[in-house]
Amino acid sequence: AAAGESGAGAGEAHEEEAFPEYCYYFPEPVVRPSVPRSEVRNKWERVDLQPNQVLRDIFRTETVMDAVGGVHKFKDGVDPIEGMVIYNLIQDNPWMRRTLEIGCAYGTSALYFTQGLRDAGASAAKHETGFGGQEAEAFHIAIDPNQHSQYMGVGVANVERAGLSDYFYLLEERSYEGMPGLLREVNAGERPVFHLIFIDGWHTFDYTLVDFFYADLLLGVNGVILLDDINHKSVARAVDFIESNYPHYKRVREFPTRTMGCFVKTESDQREWNHFKDF
Repeated sequence: AAAGESGAGAGEAHEEEAFPEYCYYFPEPVVRPSVPRSEVRNKWERVDLQPNQVLRDIFRTETVMDAVGGVHKFKDGVDPIEGMVIYNLIQDNPWMRRTLEIGCAYGTSALYFTQGLRDAGASAAKHETGFGGQEAEAFHIAIDPNQHSQYMGVGVANVERAGLSDYFYLLEERSYEGMPGLLREVNAGERPVFHLIFIDGWHTFDYTLVDFFYADLLLGVNGVILLDDINHKSVARAVDFIESNYPHYKRVREFPTRTMGCFVKTESDQREWNHFKDF
C-alpha cells in the first residue's frame, strides 16, 4: 500500500471500525485569536494566565520541585500565553477530551492540559482500555523519554501536586517509539483517535516532521495540532513543508503567539501516493 493509506488519516470508510463515526469526525474547532489584554505587562506575572497554584508558584519563583523536595531552576516549558492557548482550546471546544503532547519536561504544558480538562467538566472516571489497564474518559498523554533521567520526575510530580494525576499518563519513551504504539492501538480498534496534539519534542527538522506525520495519523478530522518553537530554523522549515505538502491541514493565522503554529485537520488525507510540492 502507498504511504498514508493506513491509520486514522486514511479516509477509508469506518463502518468496520470499533468506534462510531463521531469518534473520527469532530465539530470545527473554535480558536481564539488572542488572549485578553492586561495592565500587567510581564506575561510571567499575569496570574489570569495561570489557572492553578502550582503554575503560579513555578512562574513566581522561577523554580520547580522534584518528588523528593529538590529545587531546580525552571527553564524548559511553555510560557503563560502558550499555556493559555492550550487551556482555552479545551475550554472552548467541549469535545476535546483526548489530548497528547510530545515532551513533558517540567510539566507546565501538562498542567495546562489537565487543568483544562478538569475545568471543562471532563470526567476522569476510569474505564478499561487497550492502553495497558485503565484510563480516564478524558485523558492527557505525555511522551517524554527523559522525564526521570533528565527532569528528575518533576513533570509528573507537578501534575500530582495540582491534584490532576487522574487525567495524566506518561509514556517514558521516544516519540518515534511511543506514537507508533498508540497508532497500532488506534488501528486495532483499542482506542479512538485524539482531538488535540501538542508537538514540543526534539527540534530538528526530521524529528519535527516525524512527530507531525504520526500526529496526523492519530488525529481525527477537525482535530488540532499545535507545533511549538516555530521560530527555530529547523522547525520553521518543517512548517514550510507542512504548509506545502499537507493540503488537508489549514494553518490558523490569527493566533495569540508567534512562537506556536496551529494546524486544523480539515479532512482525511486524500493525497496521491507520490504527492510532493517544493517548499
